[in-house]
Amino acid sequence: MNNLNIFCFGFGQVAKCFIKKLKLENFNINLSTTSRKNTHKKKFDEIDYTSFKFKGANYDNKLIEKLKKSDHILVSIPPRDGTDLVLKNFSKIIEDCIPKWITSVTPLTPSPPTS
Repeated sequence: MNNLNIFCFGFGQVAKCFIKKLKLENFNINLSTTSRKNTHKKKFDEIDYTSFKFKGANYDNKLIEKLKKSDHILVSIPPRDGTDLVLKNFSKIIEDCIPKWITSVTPLTPSPPTS
């Protein structure tokens, strides 16, 4: 069984479906997520995980240590006022930890308006 140490910024429908798919593919998942609520322990599909507070510049500093240990990162939160909050707050940390992959389910830059 392959081990996957994944950090999800946001844990809504898309992220949950992605984790379910990984579990079906027999990955051993070490999961951490973020939400706007205070940091708390949760369980999803028999996976125990910690959801860290992340609300713009206001976040639980323990999030940084888990992020540094992650080898896979999923960004599943939208930009706010045209700014990617993950890049704004954690780009240097992500760069330093050299994840195997990082992916975003939302555009990192706003799309131009269509006519």
